[in-house]
Amino acid sequence: MRGFACRSGWLCVAIVIAGSACGSEADPANADDPSDSPGAGGAESNGGAGAIQSSSMPGGAAGVATSGTAGKGGTGQSGAGQSGAAGTGASGNPGRGGASGAGGSPGAGGQGGAAGGGGAVPHATGKCDGLGAVGQWENITPPSVKLVPPYTGPVVALEDPQTSGTIYTTTYGSGVFKSTDCGATWIKANTGRNGKQLDMGSIWSAVIDPVASKTLYALTGYGPSGLWKTTNGGVDWDPTLPNGTGMPGFVARVTIDPTNHLHLIINFHDNCTGGHTPVCMGETKDGGATWKVLDFPASIKNGWGEGTSVMPIDDKHWIFEFWELYATSDGGVTWARTSDGLAVQGSYFQQAGGAYYLGAANGVLTSPDGITWSRIPNSGGGHDAVIGDGTRLFAFDGFQPPSGPNAAWSAPYSDPTHWSALATPGLTSKLTAGFTGIDYDPDHHLLYAAIQAEGLWRMVTK
Repeated sequence: MRGFACRSGWLCVAIVIAGSACGSEADPANADDPSDSPGAGGAESNGGAGAIQSSSMPGGAAGVATSGTAGKGGTGQSGAGQSGAAGTGASGNPGRGGASGAGGSPGAGGQGGAAGGGGAVPHATGKCDGLGAVGQWENITPPSVKLVPPYTGPVVALEDPQTSGTIYTTTYGSGVFKSTDCGATWIKANTGRNGKQLDMGSIWSAVIDPVASKTLYALTGYGPSGLWKTTNGGVDWDPTLPNGTGMPGFVARVTIDPTNHLHLIINFHDNCTGGHTPVCMGETKDGGATWKVLDFPASIKNGWGEGTSVMPIDDKHWIFEFWELYATSDGGVTWARTSDGLAVQGSYFQQAGGAYYLGAANGVLTSPDGITWSRIPNSGGGHDAVIGDGTRLFAFDGFQPPSGPNAAWSAPYSDPTHWSALATPGLTSKLTAGFTGIDYDPDHHLLYAAIQAEGLWRMVTK
């Protein structure tokens, strides 16, 4: 859906994907092996653990463009071509010019076809047999994924928004895997162009296009630099970031606008250069074909930080988790702090047509608009990611191994002030790793959770 903070008196817990932790660059809490060398760039900032990523975003698909018909030929001395008929779909192509009239000059070109409206996103319910009982946790880790406590294993779970039952998981050190039966069987996805690049580093942040669901974007933390894109379901991958822009190659997070599937924002695990402020962001509105660099005020933050993430609510309204929470209503031109004393973490979740929720060190935050946030009373503390199934909210503690007996929590939609520990029958009783990626399949009422070295799990919620 989706930063971290080192909390005084708390373990550094993750929230969005397997992010980085407090301490030095080479610290394994940075979602990587203790032997990793420091990342390039600016000085280390205090605190910050990685964050659990949660995914859920609606969107309509664009219609198919159709050309306008050719303009008719002019007649007489200087005939003028008539307009082409309106095309249907996302954008009509121009009509062709009118043919020359006999003895006259060429007719004027036909007008372009009128733009058609976007259609509904096609959706199919995939086959998902053999599910466990409601509330029962099942281990569905792909067999060839390396599991090394605490951080090596699945780090992200991404449900296909167009075909329920199809799910991807990204990993630390094993690449990308795909299932079309809710995790019962798996194939290795990244077997084509640049596939081996995705086997290097930790893919702790990845998003799926809600309109064209064979398109995914992923980073490879502490591996090959840049942001990678596939348009064929994870088989082939290509780099999308240009050189010489001042954007660092070490991408920290990638997020996608729920109102525009071609609009993505990235931030970095390093300081920006080339005349930009140390903290900057990259923005694309054409699916990574071109990028714009946006500066974050140095008066607010003067160096990159662990576990940070920029998340769009829509085209102009975004939030920036940088241990505290900042908001912009003008597409990153100006920013203001929107939380007071809260160590904010993780991807936000929006209840269908309703409130937004976000994990924080001292509980769960809620917002009516995604910009103004407040803490829910009695929502506990240390929750890193929140997601819902239409009836209940779920919150998870992540990245670092849980310090207590519980790492999963729930509350009813009808009373989000009443949180209790979530029973987890079937799940390992003493987790050696924290939750780093969650997603939900509403057709099968199925929650997915990536728990690093503990593997990938699923649970029917109702």
